[in-house]
Amino acid sequence: MHLITLNDPDLLIGLWHGTLKPFGSDKPRNWEWRTLIGDAWEAHGKAVTLCAKYIPSSFGRTPRNPAEKINSGYKAWEFLIWIFWLGPVLLRHILPHQYWQNYCRFVQGCRIFNQYQITRNQLQHGHRLLLDFIDEFEDLYYQRQPERIHFVRQSIHLLSHLSSETVRLGPPAYYAQWTMETLIGNLGKEVRQPGNPFSNISERGVLRTQMNVVHAMFPDLELIEPQKPPKNSLYVGEGYRLLRAKDKVIRHVTEVEGKAIMEYWNTQGWPNSEAWPRAVRRWARLQLPNGQIARSKWGEERSRRKLRCTRMVKVRGLEEYAKFAEIYYYFELTFEPEIPGSFFLAVGSIFSSTESDQILRNNSMANINCYQYQGDADLMVFPVQSILSVVAMVPFFTVTAESIIQPKNKFFLVEKPGLELSIHLETLENDEEYNDGDTDEGE
Repeated sequence: MHLITLNDPDLLIGLWHGTLKPFGSDKPRNWEWRTLIGDAWEAHGKAVTLCAKYIPSSFGRTPRNPAEKINSGYKAWEFLIWIFWLGPVLLRHILPHQYWQNYCRFVQGCRIFNQYQITRNQLQHGHRLLLDFIDEFEDLYYQRQPERIHFVRQSIHLLSHLSSETVRLGPPAYYAQWTMETLIGNLGKEVRQPGNPFSNISERGVLRTQMNVVHAMFPDLELIEPQKPPKNSLYVGEGYRLLRAKDKVIRHVTEVEGKAIMEYWNTQGWPNSEAWPRAVRRWARLQLPNGQIARSKWGEERSRRKLRCTRMVKVRGLEEYAKFAEIYYYFELTFEPEIPGSFFLAVGSIFSSTESDQILRNNSMANINCYQYQGDADLMVFPVQSILSVVAMVPFFTVTAESIIQPKNKFFLVEKPGLELSIHLETLENDEEYNDGDTDEGE
């Protein structure tokens, strides 16, 4: 998959930026798609930088400004986030429309084949998208001109084989270079002796293989000592764990928060609603089963450090399909002795979409999913166990050579690539900027 995340983006950027080597009488100044230059290139790079603080810490490294750093060790992961998630939005007013739509076909097709689980319908849809991209690419760029035959690289032709190879070998993500590089990195960290490094890493590889075989034969056997839970955390079931900071005493909620809590209270048929003092003890963070840590608005706003926004989440079961929310805080309700046990809930503002957002989604081949942020106007309460993952909600920037416009309450969705495998990792997300103690901070 490195051919996709590195070679094809390098080709497209070279075409749009006009840095791809021409031959014969062909000159870059005659390329109508050469629009990512000058002020447009600088504005695009700045917009990529502006997106960084909205990408959660669990997403790993954020892409740097390509206008400044693309030739300074720009990583494959940076290309992946930049080209396949941020690009469709940030380039929509820079590239000519037909070139932008061709690019969107490429992005959506590659997103499908980067999944770790691909359905038959997705496989067929992704194959059609990539075939259409290849045909359009030749018509738009190559244009049957001998001087441009080097535009159609092997990595472009490779896209036509992804579907058949997926049927034969499985999703490409499983045998991509990502997997091999991760394994090499993990084995390298296990080497403790400076002498004979290659022999040592070979032995670690043999040991890892033996452990994998034993685990395959006896799946219930614990071969690795589990990590200790964070100090002063609270396990709430189903792989979820509340993490500090936490209020020492209960704090009164706002009127709109209290209304949302009472609406959920009534739908559950819980008792003693009249006796509730309209106050809760807030928790700042929630560890998810996939290892991600979802923060909250309250937790991030009280921090003295500059944090990447990690409070946007994907939520299931609110209606017939998943929705997205900004978490205000987490809290616990108990009704003993009437109802045994505790209920662990989150207060969140739900993002909504409009008809125009759906039109944009269709025009972008489902790459751009826009949502409106409504704040207190659309608060909802839901169980913490309904939170599926941490996502990024990035401002829906309008980028041109003249300006970068950031709307007030309009965002687009970015989900972490490869999140499906996070559940199998032994290490949890590092979130050291929080202490383990309680807080005396008020509302």
